[in-house]
Amino acid sequence: MSGKNGLVLRIVLGGFLAYQGIKLLMIPVQDRPENFIPLAICAIVFIVIGAAFVINTLRNYIRFSKETDIKMVSYEELKKEESKEMEIEKGEDDLCE
Repeated sequence: MSGKNGLVLRIVLGGFLAYQGIKLLMIPVQDRPENFIPLAICAIVFIVIGAAFVINTLRNYIRFSKETDIKMVSYEELKKEESKEMEIEKGEDDLCE
């Protein structure tokens, strides 16, 4: 998957991973099981990876949006230049006749 849709999906999945990490962290904090430390470490890893994934993908999304805007502006400028050239050519053809 590429483009904006793929980036949005990655943002959602990264957020979900961080959310699951937070939920996983709540269980050992409330119940205090014997394996509290490994569960807490796993939860923190989930939170950090999910947050990093969201932040990195947001940066890519913003960069992609800026590139798309630049391409659109360039395309519009190209069309304007082509229309000006067509008008100039028309004017030259009229002068030749």
